[in-house]
Amino acid sequence: MVNNMVITPHAVTGAVAAGILTGHPLTAFVAGLVSHFLLDMIPHEEYPVKLFPSPEYPQITTKDRAISLLIIGIDALAASVITLWVVQITDLDPTLVLLGAVGGVMPDVLAVTGMAFPFLPLNWWLKVHTFFHCPPNNLTVASSLFSQIGLTAVVITAAYLFL
Repeated sequence: MVNNMVITPHAVTGAVAAGILTGHPLTAFVAGLVSHFLLDMIPHEEYPVKLFPSPEYPQITTKDRAISLLIIGIDALAASVITLWVVQITDLDPTLVLLGAVGGVMPDVLAVTGMAFPFLPLNWWLKVHTFFHCPPNNLTVASSLFSQIGLTAVVITAAYLFL
């Protein structure tokens, strides 16, 4: 489902993968992209993004948009703070880490952009993104949040212990 997103796990995992696995800016960005699709294959729930009308949310109010932007902003701030913290606690190259974080969130940025401006290249991207996404599941919000926080914590711990 492309009408949802969670930024923090994608940014942090992309950052660490890029810092560990690469030594070049382009491969750092690609490592972030690949990490995004690998994470999307894991069953999870996400928060709804109610910025644009969709089949799921045909009527979007100003309040819906404001709440969505607030949630996205908090998530992006958390992702930024944690990614910068990873740079501080490890010996990873900051440029590679930041490029990996950007690559890690880019698929969702393009998916949301595709909802706002539907045209052929972005429609194709939405299909690719949806293909790699886990099928719908019955996870509760609490269990999904716990699993995503846990995954982020494991990635940070691994980076700290092994670098």
